[in-house]
Amino acid sequence: MSLKDIENLVAEVEEDLARTRQTAAQLHRARVKQPIERGMGTVVVSGYGRLLDVELDPMAIRHADPRRLGSYIVNALKAAEAKAEQTRADRFNEIRRTAG
Repeated sequence: MSLKDIENLVAEVEEDLARTRQTAAQLHRARVKQPIERGMGTVVVSGYGRLLDVELDPMAIRHADPRRLGSYIVNALKAAEAKAEQTRADRFNEIRRTAG
């Protein structure tokens, strides 16, 4: 392997690392919203699945069964986390496929 080959390899690795960092930053800023069952509101997580917000509709929860509301929120949170995980996997798999 020549010095030029090594320089090219290092440049490819640096480009891949930059794309990975950029994707990580985008995922950190991303917001994944998932409706809560029966129109109760919305759960919001980051692109990494971190819970950011639970937005409840005051009118909808007024008529909700309080014994079910918690499970509705948890179900929405699980769905939002799954969406975030799939998005994350897709983005990083794309980087792997196109890596030098």
